[in-house]
Amino acid sequence: MSQQLKKLLYNKSFVDAPEGGHIAEWKISPWKVFALFIVFLILAVFVYGWVFTEDRQNFFGNIVFYSIVLVLVIFGLWFAGKTAWSFKQRITYFLIAFILLWFLYWILAIAFDALGNPGGLDFHVGGSTLWVVLSLLAFIGAKRIDKHIDRNDMFFGLLVLAVFIGANIPMNDTGGFLVNVDNIINSIMSYLP
Repeated sequence: MSQQLKKLLYNKSFVDAPEGGHIAEWKISPWKVFALFIVFLILAVFVYGWVFTEDRQNFFGNIVFYSIVLVLVIFGLWFAGKTAWSFKQRITYFLIAFILLWFLYWILAIAFDALGNPGGLDFHVGGSTLWVVLSLLAFIGAKRIDKHIDRNDMFFGLLVLAVFIGANIPMNDTGGFLVNVDNIINSIMSYLP
């Protein structure tokens, strides 16, 4: 009987014997412990809902709803973590490229401000459009990070400069492309409750 109960938490695993051959050894199974914990948790919630609550239907309905939400959140986190782990090098390069591009944009903003904003070129620092543009450029740049600087890297650098300067060239009295798109987004958001 004790061997049968032992199977609830342990698995047999075969190990090499000192004199040769194999012997079986009992090792605790984390999955069985976790499953047993879930069973006890479900039983405790059921007993609590049946004995200690006045409105059982409402209580169990809430438990089912939040259990479904919790399972979906856990699945989403698991899937995102698994995907991120498989793309960990690309994500690392994306973060490096994003930080470098943000630093370059900040330096350009300071430099053009120190020069007195020639041609009305005023760099828009902040706003969601800037973050989207930086993220897209960082995503493109993440693929290009390697140990060698070649012609493609130079073209990417020129593309970054062209986008940064072109997005801030004044289009109207408000400013450049980034400012105008942020103004449109803000006006749309002002209509939403």
